[in-house]
Amino acid sequence: MIDAGKCLPLYNEIEGRFPEWIGADAHNALMGCMKCQLNCPANQEAVRLTGKLEDVTEEETEKILKGAPNKKLLDSLSRKLREFYPTQSKDAFPILTRNLRALLKPKTDLP
Repeated sequence: MIDAGKCLPLYNEIEGRFPEWIGADAHNALMGCMKCQLNCPANQEAVRLTGKLEDVTEEETEKILKGAPNKKLLDSLSRKLREFYPTQSKDAFPILTRNLRALLKPKTDLP
């Protein structure tokens, strides 16, 4: 049984700080999390059907980390990232920046 209150997606899809009980090694995606889903035998067919999204460039990554989006970046990310919709992208951008920083920080640097 999955306790949704302990699932990473609950916290990496809303604004704010991550709870202290979420370890640095838990961060594995910009949005959402598939760790338990990828290991579930009932999901193996769905896993085989997944595809690769278009890569976010190094230049775009640097802009995300700076936390100052422009229209060109938001349009590109809306095209490249699932569920990063143009109408919501500016509001969701701080979450994306925070999550990318958590993914890239050395695991010992996170509180």
